[in-house]
This record gives sequence, C-alpha cells and structure tokens, in this order.
Amino acid sequence: MAAQEHVSLITQTEFEERMHIKKSTRYNWQQAGILLEGKHFLKIRRKLYFLWREGLPAELAANAQRIAQQSGYVARQERVSAQNAGPDWDY
Repeated sequence: MAAQEHVSLITQTEFEERMHIKKSTRYNWQQAGILLEGKHFLKIRRKLYFLWREGLPAELAANAQRIAQQSGYVARQERVSAQNAGPDWDY
C-alpha cells in the first residue's frame, strides 16, 4: 500500500507567495498549460484554489521546461549570449 500524499487547498495569493511569483506569471502558466485545472488547481464558484503538495514546485518546473522545449522557446540568457557572440565571419 502506497503512503498517502498530504495535499492542502490554498488560495491564489498563498500559491503565488509560496512559489514567489506574480499574478501575471500564474496566469501565463495557466494559459501555457503548465498549471492544469483538476491537477494543480480547482475552480469553485469563480475562485481558484490550488492543490499544494510536497514536490509541486519541482513538478511545475519540469512542466515549464517540457513545454518550452516543445514550442522552441529559447531562454533569455541563451538569446543574450547569441547576440553578444558577434558576427559569424566564416561564410
């Protein structure tokens, strides 16, 4: 028998504070599919409640990375490095 995982229901504000993110970031994650209704949050009477459990931040980071790779997103640091590399004179 597997040990039961402790899950607590928290508000949007509590979720944003625990994740150290802004409201706009949370909204963007919902639109991108990083936060999934029914798995990460519930809508109850037009309000969002998040299912908080141990390991959730790591799970969301993995989701974000997977979605970014699928969409071809290049991280800002990589873009800046490529811009500062200078011209390619080997043509």
